[in-house]
Amino acid sequence: MIWNAKLRMKQRLATLLLVLAASCVVPPVYPQVSETLCQPDDVLWLWSGALTSRSITFKFGLREGYTCSDLDFVLYAFPELGEGERPHSAIATCSNVDGGVPGVGENLSPAALDTPSVKQCEFTDLPHSNRKYRYELTLLRTGEVLKSGNFQTPVAEGEPFNYRIAFASCADEDSDPKVKFR
Repeated sequence: MIWNAKLRMKQRLATLLLVLAASCVVPPVYPQVSETLCQPDDVLWLWSGALTSRSITFKFGLREGYTCSDLDFVLYAFPELGEGERPHSAIATCSNVDGGVPGVGENLSPAALDTPSVKQCEFTDLPHSNRKYRYELTLLRTGEVLKSGNFQTPVAEGEPFNYRIAFASCADEDSDPKVKFR
């Protein structure tokens, strides 16, 4: 119980420091102030990928017309503790996902090049490989956990381990794709 309280206190302190640091690098431009604040139901989905032994990327989608900014979110990762380890966590800030540019010979509407309603959070230096983690996407203003779950990092690069491959692809709107499991 005491460790839990200490961990929460450290999280709040780390979040406060993160917000203070982020506010120091904001350019001196006065952005439009939104009439409404970011809401928990603005986050529609969250998925993870690009997993390595010490890193993982999370992306999450926001509802159309959202009022959230990058600084509204923080993502925590809590490793499963080994014997004698003290509670600790990793913290990732979130940013916009680039809408990209059209490929050679590709004709896209201007709307297709807009920044999508997607944010990205990256952990690039997790403290442990081959470890289970619990993650929490948190709304910074309220501390409310919006999405949570678990992931496990694989063993260090070069070490053998078992894995499964999943593949997904986009299809034409008029197609009728079938999903097959093997």
